[in-house]
Amino acid sequence: MLKARRQVSFVLFVRVLIWLALRRRFQGIYLVGSERLKELGRQQSLVACANHTNWWDGFVVGLLTAQRLRKRFFVLQEERHLRRYWFFRFAGAFGVDLDAPEKVVATVRHAQALLRQPGTAVWIFPQGKLMAPDEPVRVRRGATFIAALAGVAILPCALRYAFRDQENPFVFIAFGRPLPAPVAEGTLQAELERLVQEVKRFADPDVPLPEEALLASKLSINELWDVVVARVRRWLRR
Repeated sequence: MLKARRQVSFVLFVRVLIWLALRRRFQGIYLVGSERLKELGRQQSLVACANHTNWWDGFVVGLLTAQRLRKRFFVLQEERHLRRYWFFRFAGAFGVDLDAPEKVVATVRHAQALLRQPGTAVWIFPQGKLMAPDEPVRVRRGATFIAALAGVAILPCALRYAFRDQENPFVFIAFGRPLPAPVAEGTLQAELERLVQEVKRFADPDVPLPEEALLASKLSINELWDVVVARVRRWLRR
């Protein structure tokens, strides 16, 4: 299997690139239920689970881990993709090959070793592959097994991408309460599905944005145009 080779200098470099990329690509990133993060201790290690609907998911949760969870970031990725983007290993990615049982065992042991380090967050997308955002969440065995073996809680999250009548999409992240180990797959699946429905409502532009932002909303082209027009009108009235 491909183990994570996390290097602090590379992590800091990648973190800056991720922030710039997300700032450019998205209108804003907003948090729903972030008060639940207060239940987590700074040194507490955990398995974080989210639905997987977008290529950007890993980058979004990477920034979230650094800025809100304030934990060491690790993420489980399909080995075939990690072989192509091998440099992600230096930022905390490690691989799993679901077609090779002996490698799966090695992946589980590696995840356990990572979780023994205080203040570690191992992210797992338990659907196992990219899915349409409105597809029912189906949790594959793995995340709950690793959490149970390591004796750590699972933090359930839901991600949603929505344009809300803007030129760039928003990202919304909803948090559930940490689930103490052991957790049944059905329990995790039900909680993720609940969070997916909870965060879905923010796709409606008439629903106010959440109060807390990971990246605050920037002005879109149409909003900039409205600002310019308003200022010109005020100037002409003088």
